[in-house]
Amino acid sequence: MHCWMAPREDPFTSPPSSVAATRRPSWLALIALAALALTLSLIGAEAIVRIVLPQPLTPPIRESVDGVTLLVPGVRVRYFSPGEFDVHATVNEQRFRSTKTYERIPPPETIRIVALGDSFTFSTGVEDHETYPYLLEAALQSAWPQQNFEVINAGVHGTGLGDQALWYQRTLSGFQPDIVVVTLYANDIDDEISTHRFEKTGNSVQPRSLESQRQADREISSLRSLVSSIPGYFALSQHSQLLSLIRTTATRFLLARSAARANASTDGARHQAEEHATVMIADQLMWLRNEVEGRDAHLIAVLIPAREAIDAETAEHPAAMQSRLLSGMLLKLRERTDLDVLDLETEIRAATADSASPLYFDSDIHLRAEGYQLVADEVAKRVLAGLQSRRTVKPADEP
Repeated sequence: MHCWMAPREDPFTSPPSSVAATRRPSWLALIALAALALTLSLIGAEAIVRIVLPQPLTPPIRESVDGVTLLVPGVRVRYFSPGEFDVHATVNEQRFRSTKTYERIPPPETIRIVALGDSFTFSTGVEDHETYPYLLEAALQSAWPQQNFEVINAGVHGTGLGDQALWYQRTLSGFQPDIVVVTLYANDIDDEISTHRFEKTGNSVQPRSLESQRQADREISSLRSLVSSIPGYFALSQHSQLLSLIRTTATRFLLARSAARANASTDGARHQAEEHATVMIADQLMWLRNEVEGRDAHLIAVLIPAREAIDAETAEHPAAMQSRLLSGMLLKLRERTDLDVLDLETEIRAATADSASPLYFDSDIHLRAEGYQLVADEVAKRVLAGLQSRRTVKPADEP
């Protein structure tokens, strides 16, 4: 009688069944351990950054539209600076910082003002109801209760005059403002060095071709698209200081490369590039003025001085020197062309000396709510003076 026996497994050619059964879970376990290690490392790095090198949080809400940098529409985002502010900003579907939507045609008997500018017009560091354009509307309405006023906050942080002038020409002019107020700040010179929206043509400037503007933005736009495609990136940008540090480092690298391309990497070349940028800003102001006045509106150029320009101890700081460049340029324009200019250095210096609380944040470059209130009050005075001189409205005490 023969007894049948199952063939034995060769340990050298076939793995034991127990090993085969556990091989897949082992790989899964390794992947899980790697993911856990990465997560713990990121959490640790986040904690170290928050303790050792706290970072501000600025959400990525800018995008390039036909070569012009604008805000992403329809978002509410968080802005944070360690120990200074933790606020939210609303951007409506029209790309304005506002909780309301504006009709293209102003309401009857309404004086509409468009506020152009960068983060100082956007009013980084304060809530929606504390922005300078919001406060400007309130100040005007209080001073002239019988006249309706409407102020649109068209500020886009991180932009220069070139972007702002083109946005007015292409879009904002269609909202038919009676007055356009454009704010300038020291870093507009840096923006002009790194972003060329206009080119010199004889004694004036003209916008660069649409294709050249798109080409100039292609690199940064591709980078933004790549980064924004990371899952959870938008939410992380409002909460992760580690991510903010990485973004800041990358931005500084790109700016340094732009400066190198503009031959502005050495002190001498940098000074020359800043002077050239200041001349270009002056020409762009004249271009914008022609665009505004061609639509029967009035342009007011407002200079908000850098914090370092107010303090004598920081008078040689680069931002202070850029402020002086812009101030001198505006003074010459006013004398030569009668441009309506409002340089706020004197008013802010006087208010800083008289007030126990500072108008600027200590670390962040922007104004506090009190500073934006001062800007709104001074701009309101200039607007009202102009309206009275043109008799657009009557003072409250006149019949």
